[in-house]
Amino acid sequence: MYDKGYKAFSYGLDQYNFAMRKINETMSLINYYKAPETYNQTALEIIGNEAMEANLNFTQQHGILIKDFLNEIKFKLDAGKKKLAEGHRKLTAGKNLLWSIINALFVLGGMVGALGAKKMSDLLGRKNSIAVHNVFTLVGAALALSTIKWEHYSIVMASRFFFGMQGGMACSLVPNYLNEISPAGLRGATGVINQLCITVGIAISQVLGFRQLLGTENGWYYLLALPAVPALVCSVCLFVFFSESPVALLNKGQRKQASDALKKLRNSSDVSEEIEMIDRELNKSPSQSESVSLVA
Repeated sequence: MYDKGYKAFSYGLDQYNFAMRKINETMSLINYYKAPETYNQTALEIIGNEAMEANLNFTQQHGILIKDFLNEIKFKLDAGKKKLAEGHRKLTAGKNLLWSIINALFVLGGMVGALGAKKMSDLLGRKNSIAVHNVFTLVGAALALSTIKWEHYSIVMASRFFFGMQGGMACSLVPNYLNEISPAGLRGATGVINQLCITVGIAISQVLGFRQLLGTENGWYYLLALPAVPALVCSVCLFVFFSESPVALLNKGQRKQASDALKKLRNSSDVSEEIEMIDRELNKSPSQSESVSLVA
C-alpha cells in the first residue's frame, strides 16, 4: 500500500516538475522577446518573412491568373491574325476581280462599238461617224479625270467601256474612210500608215505609263484621259480639211455632192473620170464598199 502511494506521489511530482520546466522555458522566451535589443530584430524578421511569404503567395496565386490572361490574349491575337489573313486574301481576290472586269469592259465596249459602227456609218455618214466616235473618247477621258474627286471603281469601269466603244468603232470607221477617200494607187499605203500610227500610239502610251512619268498614284488618271487630245485634234482637222466620203455619197445617190467632195479631196476641178470608176466599182460589187456588221 505504501509502495503504491509513494509511486503515485513520485509520478505526480515528476509531472509537476515537467510542467514547471515548460512554464519556465515559456516565460524565458517571453522575456527574451520583450527585450528591446531583440524585439526589433525579431519583429523585422517576422515582417520580412511574412512579406516574402505574401510575395510568394502573390506570385503563385496571381501568376496563374496572369498566365491565363496572356494565353487568352495570345489566342485572340492568333484568331485576329487568321481573320486578317483571310481578309487580305479576300481583298486581293476582289482587287483581281475588279481589275479583270475593268479590262474586260474595254473589250466588251470594243465589241459593241465594232458591231454598231456600220449602222452609225450608214445613218450619219463616214465623216460624221468618225466625229461622233471621238465623243466616246471625250466621255471616257472626262470620267477618268472625275476620279480625282470621286474615287470609285465604277467610274473607271464606265470610262474603260466608253474607250472600248471608241476603239471598236475606230477599227471599222477609220480604215473604211481612209480607203474610200484615198486614190486607188495609195490605198495600200494608206492602210499601212493607219496601222503604223496605231502602233506608234501604243508605244507612246507604254512610255508615258512608266513610273517616272504618268504611271504613278497621282498620274494614272491623266494617262487615261490623254486620248482626248488626239480626239479633239482629229475632229477639228476632219471638219476643216476633209470632206465626206465620195463612195458613201454615191451609195446614197448623191452624185453632185460626191463630185464636190472628190474635187476638194483631189484639189482638182475635173474628177469625172474617177467618179465614173468609183461608180463602176459600186455597181460591180456593192458589198466591197460596205463594212461588215452583225447589226442590220
